Amino acid sequence: MTIRPQASNTGLDNVPVISARDPDVPGLLPVGFHDRYEVHSYRSALHVLSRACKEEFDQIIDKLMGFQISTIDMVTPGGNKSK
Repeated sequence: MTIRPQASNTGLDNVPVISARDPDVPGLLPVGFHDRYEVHSYRSALHVLSRACKEEFDQIIDKLMGFQISTIDMVTPGGNKSK
């Protein structure tokens, strides 16, 4: 848990902000994962999932690393149809 001062224009500059967001989680995700995805982990969720459900966690990461979609794929007309 992180507590830090919050700056604002309300005059409450010294009111603490309490966050359950985890600090950076190096080593849990493969190299290049952060280049593709923005990762937010709260209350040790990433740590718990990676240890308690290792096989499922590895499958999810593997699928996410293999997933690619290009801008052309998204803007080409007739996108309801599979290629």
